[in-house]
Amino acid sequence: MRTLHRLGTEYLDVLYLHDVEFVASWPSPSLNSADASAIITQEPTRKLWGLGLGDEGKIWGEGDQTILTAWEELCKLKEEGLVRSIGITGKLLIECSRNV
Repeated sequence: MRTLHRLGTEYLDVLYLHDVEFVASWPSPSLNSADASAIITQEPTRKLWGLGLGDEGKIWGEGDQTILTAWEELCKLKEEGLVRSIGITGKLLIECSRNV
């Protein structure tokens, strides 16, 4: 891996996907009209946002598949010993829209 060579190391301690919310496919009706507490607490609203029972692990679109593909690649790097730890992070856009 050229990056490891440039860094003068044989492995990275950690590698992660960040800001995945900008790639993810959202099943939401509208981010601007979101009531965050209703999305979390009311089942009909949870279902609209893809958070209902049975929605776990559902691929909503191309963005979700892109994230999963990238994650699989990180797993391969870890299995090859080129990366010690992998992770994923992002911020829920509902929270972002309330602060705008």
